[in-house]
Amino acid sequence: MTIYAIDINNHKISAAMKILGIDPSELIQLSYDDFYERNADEDIQKLRYDHYIKKLNDTVKLIKNKIKESRGWSLDKVSKETKFHIFSPEPLNKSFNFEKLKEKHKEIICNALNDYEREIQARENKEKKLKKAWNIKEKLQEKEIKLRKSKLNKFVDVQKRNIEDIKRKEQNSLLEALKSESSSPVIRKSPDSLLGSRKINSVNGRRSDTKLLKTKSGDISEEEIEEQLTSIYKKIEKSKGMHDELINRKKSQISRKHSEINVKKFENSDLEAIETAIKLISRHKKATERRAQSAMKQQEARNLSKRKYFERFTLAQEKLKEKDDEIMKNLENFEKKAQSLQKLLETKKAAKHKNLELKVELHRLKTRDTQTNRERHKRIMLAKRDHILGKQHESRKRIKAMRSELESSITTKRANARKVMIEKEKMHEILAIVSNHPESRLAKQRIKEMSIQLARPTSDLELTNSDNPLDITEDQAYQKNVSYTKSF
Repeated sequence: MTIYAIDINNHKISAAMKILGIDPSELIQLSYDDFYERNADEDIQKLRYDHYIKKLNDTVKLIKNKIKESRGWSLDKVSKETKFHIFSPEPLNKSFNFEKLKEKHKEIICNALNDYEREIQARENKEKKLKKAWNIKEKLQEKEIKLRKSKLNKFVDVQKRNIEDIKRKEQNSLLEALKSESSSPVIRKSPDSLLGSRKINSVNGRRSDTKLLKTKSGDISEEEIEEQLTSIYKKIEKSKGMHDELINRKKSQISRKHSEINVKKFENSDLEAIETAIKLISRHKKATERRAQSAMKQQEARNLSKRKYFERFTLAQEKLKEKDDEIMKNLENFEKKAQSLQKLLETKKAAKHKNLELKVELHRLKTRDTQTNRERHKRIMLAKRDHILGKQHESRKRIKAMRSELESSITTKRANARKVMIEKEKMHEILAIVSNHPESRLAKQRIKEMSIQLARPTSDLELTNSDNPLDITEDQAYQKNVSYTKSF
């Protein structure tokens, strides 16, 4: 069931709607839920409902005002109309002039509608240009955001690389220092012992080189560095123990050889050889003492260098940690700022998108209103044309009726005049006969044949035809004719 805002079946309301060109579909009552759409927002729904209610109220006011105006016109007509309408050929000319004016009005209305369409097209073109500019602006903003993000990522990557390079440099310097410390002290050795030590150093060097390559290949944490340092120290201690064992073995071998040589020399040589051997042994002892002292000094120097290195290493690690913390804080702050900016941009985008949707919806509703107004104007023009045509048709009918009445009256008058003339001629003939022969039988026969009643003579000599003729005797008619002839 369709519910209307006003009772359409009322005669006055329907007449006002016809005059204003309002269609009944414009007065249908709709609820808020009827404007719901799946993808539309609540703001658009509210806008549509408000626009619909405003339009409905305006149409109802128009109809009510039109009814009031029609009441006023009816009162004016009742008070003013005191003249009688008389037929004249002037209304035909007036209707002809009105048709000409109607065509002019049509041209004016068409021109106004064309101008309004041009204005709408110009507005649409402006809105299209604004949309294009807005899209270009959004694209530029997106490009700027992407560039900022790429720059940020590059900055982060560069900082990470710098940190990794610093760590690698420090690791390399640490390993080089360990290599320099782990190198054997300067000791006079036999060629066999030198060969053995060179082999051991070459093997250790290869292992350390392989480990360095492994460490350079990937990122190393602080725990791994400490583990590597402990393993290196253990290896250094083991190499020192092995080195001391080899030296002791060589010393025992040399002492054995010297003892055997001395025994043979004591047996086969003089006391001078014994003295030389004693001198050599004393020199060897002094050399061993010097070597031990130099080894102690070198060990102390190494310990000092290790302590200094560890102090530097700890300071460098603390500085690196502080730098890492600062970089991470800066990155977190930058990310927070970027997120806040992104949220602001998204909110602005959403707000602008909503405003655009509302503007588009308003434009669509306005175009619909213009279409309804055009249709109303068309209906008004058609109603006026029908009203004018109806009036013309009524006037033509009235003119035809009046013409037919005039023609019928003229024909009746002509017929009556002819009858009167014929009767007059007959009367003249009878009078002529009676005047010549007063007692003639012809006149009496004619009077009998006609059986007419002589009316009283008027000033215009006109006789009125009576539907029921009076019966007159022959003598009375004869006497009247005689008296009428005597009057001449």
